[in-house]
Amino acid sequence: MITGAIAAARDNALGLKTDGTVVGWGTNSWGQLGRGTTNGAAQTPAVISSFSDVVAISANGDSSGATSFALKSDGSLWSWGQGNLGKLGDGSTSSHNQLSPTQVTAGSGVFVGVAAGLTHTVAIKNISSAISVWAWGSRAWGALGDGTTTSQTGTPQQVSGLSDVVAVAAGYQFSMALTSGGSVYTWGVNGSGQLGDGTTTSHRTTPTQVPNLTGITAIAAGHSHALALESDGTGSAFLWVWGDNTGGKLGDGTTTNRFTPIRVAERVRKISGSGGASLALEDSSGFLKAVLGSGSHAGNYAESGAPATSQRFITLVRDDYLDVSAGTSIQLALRSDTSLREWGSLSATGADGDLLGDDTGIHDDPDGDGLTNGEEWALGTDPYDADTNGDGILDGIAVASGISATNPDMDGDGVLNEAERAQGTDPFNPDTDGDEVNDGDDAFPLDPERDEAPEPSPGDTTPPTITLTEPTNATLISSIP
Repeated sequence: MITGAIAAARDNALGLKTDGTVVGWGTNSWGQLGRGTTNGAAQTPAVISSFSDVVAISANGDSSGATSFALKSDGSLWSWGQGNLGKLGDGSTSSHNQLSPTQVTAGSGVFVGVAAGLTHTVAIKNISSAISVWAWGSRAWGALGDGTTTSQTGTPQQVSGLSDVVAVAAGYQFSMALTSGGSVYTWGVNGSGQLGDGTTTSHRTTPTQVPNLTGITAIAAGHSHALALESDGTGSAFLWVWGDNTGGKLGDGTTTNRFTPIRVAERVRKISGSGGASLALEDSSGFLKAVLGSGSHAGNYAESGAPATSQRFITLVRDDYLDVSAGTSIQLALRSDTSLREWGSLSATGADGDLLGDDTGIHDDPDGDGLTNGEEWALGTDPYDADTNGDGILDGIAVASGISATNPDMDGDGVLNEAERAQGTDPFNPDTDGDEVNDGDDAFPLDPERDEAPEPSPGDTTPPTITLTEPTNATLISSIP
């Protein structure tokens, strides 16, 4: 659920350092750099003062405004920048600039993921081990997924009908959600086919599953197009795209809008989209990773003599990269040594080569799980949580053992790993008590003799007699203290 360590907006960007602080650079017209002012641009990354313990960041913007978000290790979410339409989640829908980080008014539960759209924001919350999706900002075209298109809200509202979500993405008036089972749901505006349902029905106000798309491990949203990765079983993935194809940003060799997903690349690990371009991180020989671009990717700034645009994904730069982030005037890639590669029409700054780590080694592994921050960013695990998916196995051990360190429901029974551990069921066995009923549907998941709760007896106030017996088929899943 971690969004990564780099976030490019229109003409500004954020970087998450390994010590939990955030740096910002680029334009600052709406206070999107969090410096307490709208004066001037930052030519080089500058730390947002008095702000720490951050584990994820997100940013978005266009010519009319820009917003920034940071998720802290305690589950609190913070926002700054332009606050019109309620997209900052600070309770206000009036036009204003929030010049320094302010906590999003959240109610119960904690945030575990966030995606900044252009006019709205989507986030994931964990409330008593139950995962849900929340949104705020403009309701136009149904982007908030709460069944309405009227007005706007500066307070998070729950999105209808979503529970087992592990990632969210947001573009212009449309939203995406990825479930632990690999399904993708979309809602909001659909004029360019960005919902991927085979239509250009003007909009949908509640989530609809994208048909014929399974095994998805990552999603991303541009302005009006979408990207998704389908696992190929090797750790890499096939790249699927759909929606607006202006300038060829879908990478299929045409400029024709696609109303259903089409596959355009393989051996891809990371994806990002902006208003005019798509970026993908491709596995290549040795330790080198190639950054691919389609659409207005500003390749001429990345490599001398390269084209500025293309209708297919072409190689822009090669190095040992971990992640990519596409903006409009800024494109970013993060190397495994935590240094930044930046290009684009506003990239003549000191951000290129800037380190998100340090040379002391103190912050290399803050959660002590055996993975460095760079490795955690590449894997999508939480560098501040030794057991990202709550399965009782440290992330480093999970990765070394060849199992997922990010899937929050390892056995796919509808009960999160964390909840299974709390109730004593096996997060690696969908039917802990062996009665052929999945734990998620079993009223007594530790009792092989029964699975349905008794019918209620109106007026009966006599407490039931319950005898608990230890299951005999329990198996050791971890010996870690």
